[in-house]
Amino acid sequence: MYNFPLLYLLISVFLLECQAMEDFNFNIEGKVCIITGAGRGLGREISMRFAQSGCRTAILSRTSTEVESLAAEMEKIGSEALAFKADVTDSGEVRKVVDSVVNEYGTVDILVNNAAVNIRKPLIEYSDEEWHSILSTNLTGYFYFAREVGKIMIARRSGKVVNVGSELGVVGDTGGQVPYATSKGGVIQFTRCLAAEWASYGINVNCVAPALMNTPLTADLFKDERGIKAFLKKIPLGRLPLPSEVADIVLFFCSPLSNPVTGHIFLVDGGYTAV
Repeated sequence: MYNFPLLYLLISVFLLECQAMEDFNFNIEGKVCIITGAGRGLGREISMRFAQSGCRTAILSRTSTEVESLAAEMEKIGSEALAFKADVTDSGEVRKVVDSVVNEYGTVDILVNNAAVNIRKPLIEYSDEEWHSILSTNLTGYFYFAREVGKIMIARRSGKVVNVGSELGVVGDTGGQVPYATSKGGVIQFTRCLAAEWASYGINVNCVAPALMNTPLTADLFKDERGIKAFLKKIPLGRLPLPSEVADIVLFFCSPLSNPVTGHIFLVDGGYTAV
């Protein structure tokens, strides 16, 4: 069900060609993009890819120092960047961010929903607040941004939305991550339904769902070398994806080359869900 060899081949060939073309910018130069959860990890990698591609990017995080330093780094390579300290679980703050971006750049062409939190422990030990915090950040925040940006994209009859999911949205997990996996399963269905609803407006909505990566969000897991080695044995390719590799795939889905694709869940898992 989740094996799409033709599309995987297309993207693989495309990325190889891009590596041989130093000046290739994924055809998003000048586009206006919003990236949530941009301060570190995968969000930071995606932001830098957009900066290198000439995109005008609004980056946000709950930590102002993270996005401000990232914006400065992006501007050093000639990119335009707006940094926002914002909480994706607050619809009022989300609306203010989108309004500010439109006031500055006139529109929004691309939305990358990436913000996420996680708490790992047995289900019966979660508090109400912890459950709601994970679901609100990882799923409701995606809805808030899609709703505000969607108004702009529908009026323009064009746009790209990429929701960052996880392989845990499609497989069971024994590692004490029920709320996180539940939220990512929601992201997948949110993507499919939104893609179907917005297709007639020329808006592409897709999901990039990576396997476990070494980022600040998972740093504690990588301290367990034995556990990581055991997990690697279950992956046909024998390795985990790099944030930089996932960022390249996100770029593909934000480029004109993905125009025929919507509602797709692209698993970046080394073949884990194929066996």
